[in-house]
Amino acid sequence: MRIKIVLETLAVAALVMVFGGEAQAQLAKQGTFKTNQAGHWAGTNYAVGKDHIFWIGTNKGVVLNKKGGFLHNASYVCATTADIDGPDVETGGYCIYTDEDSDQIFLRSHAQSTTGGAGAEITHTKSKDVFVGGTGKYQGIAGNMECTYQDVAFRETGSYIEGEGLFACEGRYRLP
Repeated sequence: MRIKIVLETLAVAALVMVFGGEAQAQLAKQGTFKTNQAGHWAGTNYAVGKDHIFWIGTNKGVVLNKKGGFLHNASYVCATTADIDGPDVETGGYCIYTDEDSDQIFLRSHAQSTTGGAGAEITHTKSKDVFVGGTGKYQGIAGNMECTYQDVAFRETGSYIEGEGLFACEGRYRLP
């Protein structure tokens, strides 16, 4: 059921990106936002000790903002690592969000969560993310967002794992 929701979200986002939406109004110099993001992640696990795994991978997807405006119809790509030491998981990385005008926001992500142990699926976590720069209309952006993540699908083949997930994010931004 959850995979169907992810696929429907990705299909709607793709149609909007291909056929376009209404023109956006000028971006406010500061504001708050809520977005929904759907994406695919993939990477490799490396055993670095007993019940200790280091994961390196990417996460790619789309962003929808029900109110339009900030980050609506953007895509994202993240380079991410996860240090899974027993039940404790610390993830981090950098993301690039690209909007319909090809302007970008750069973001540093960090999250801590708990699993049932090394090699167990992380099904739910919260991240604290910080905007660290941007291009075009986002040049000089400051702000942050918090996202709640939920796995929708998980597949493992040896040390390679991949899946799909949903993010519900909210935050605030400020432009110079």
